Amino acid sequence: MGGHIDEGLALIRSVLAAVGLSYPATPKGALISLLLRRLQISVRGLKFKERAESTILESDLIRLDTCWAVAAGLGSVDLIRGADFQSRHLLLALRSGEPFRVSRALAFEAIFAAARGGVGERSEQIARKAEEIAQRLNDPYIIGLSIFARGMIANLSGNWRKAYELCDAAADIWRERCTGTAWEQTISNRYRLSALILLGELAEVSRQVPSLLSAALEQGNLFAAMDLRTRLNVIWLAADQPDKARAEVVEALKSWSQEGFHLQHYVSLHALVQIEIYTGDSEVARKHVEGEWQALEDSQLFRTPGVALEARQLRARAILASCSVHRDDSKLQLVEKMARRMEKVKMSWSKPYATLLRAAVAQQRGDDGKATRLLSEAVQMFERAEMRLYAAAARRRLGEKVGGERGQQLIAESDAWMTEQKIKRPDALTRMLAPGF
Repeated sequence: MGGHIDEGLALIRSVLAAVGLSYPATPKGALISLLLRRLQISVRGLKFKERAESTILESDLIRLDTCWAVAAGLGSVDLIRGADFQSRHLLLALRSGEPFRVSRALAFEAIFAAARGGVGERSEQIARKAEEIAQRLNDPYIIGLSIFARGMIANLSGNWRKAYELCDAAADIWRERCTGTAWEQTISNRYRLSALILLGELAEVSRQVPSLLSAALEQGNLFAAMDLRTRLNVIWLAADQPDKARAEVVEALKSWSQEGFHLQHYVSLHALVQIEIYTGDSEVARKHVEGEWQALEDSQLFRTPGVALEARQLRARAILASCSVHRDDSKLQLVEKMARRMEKVKMSWSKPYATLLRAAVAQQRGDDGKATRLLSEAVQMFERAEMRLYAAAARRRLGEKVGGERGQQLIAESDAWMTEQKIKRPDALTRMLAPGF
């Protein structure tokens, strides 16, 4: 949970062996284990018979709590293994019937259900059940966890404002009413600040990150420092400091495990490719993401629809940036293929992303009318999704496209909004978010 992954995994393996549990050797092995347990959960359902902790064997509670610790520790690092242990944790918690542990397991299950693409009534129902038990027990830790679960569901459904408010509320509870919750506060910071970036509130994120990063480094919290330096790396690009942005990622990677391909390796890749597009090193960006693509696929991270969507959008942006210098129709066809796959994802931001990519492809092929129409649609879609940073970038591209007085007005509106958000180079940030024009 503190980001000391190799040491943690060595201890996890020995503890699991001591309590009679196995650790999947490979991501594929973890996936097979996960699928088997998901089948068990599907057949069994989520019903349980409530029992007092004193009536349950201590060895059963230790095994249950061990699965929780591994699920939580790996859930934001190695998504497939984390999901596998959450499934084991849920089965053991339901079997035990102990209400604190059932509520904890259901809160995590709501998050994992939403992350698997199950945003909707089922994940909401599970989160509500977890919160009902937490409120009855009046336990601040699991009250915070159940609120965080609802925040994650909001995040994965594209309701960024609600996601921010709920994750912020969970962080407040953990900070003010609990002890030993550094990890929980870190993950709530991850998603509340990520939601603010998507809402376009870069000025506020830029204000908060330095003090959070300073505290994480002082505490030796590698997990929090990695998150702040990579996932929120765009704040240094907003300040037109690409060298600092790159240095932060490099420093983060130095202290992180080099074994396997974790979510943090992907987020670092995302940050570095964005920096390369920002600085105009478009071919470097394309080769960088292409060089890591197989490792990303092998990691099973694409089993999480949100990661797959974001990664494909990143790869498409790198290709389009490269094609701006050396047009390659086969690469443009690949971008179109990725756009089609993105449109099939049932997330509120998938269609706007795909539409912006299609507009750039039309531009590359000289179809000005189609490019203008798609840019206009993208602006409206991003506005409806409350993704104001992307809306501003698409609006600026539209202004460049239509030209004349209207074009100048669109560019001025975009630049004024970006300046208000402390973005020093609207042109460069637009090149990063909406390349290919």
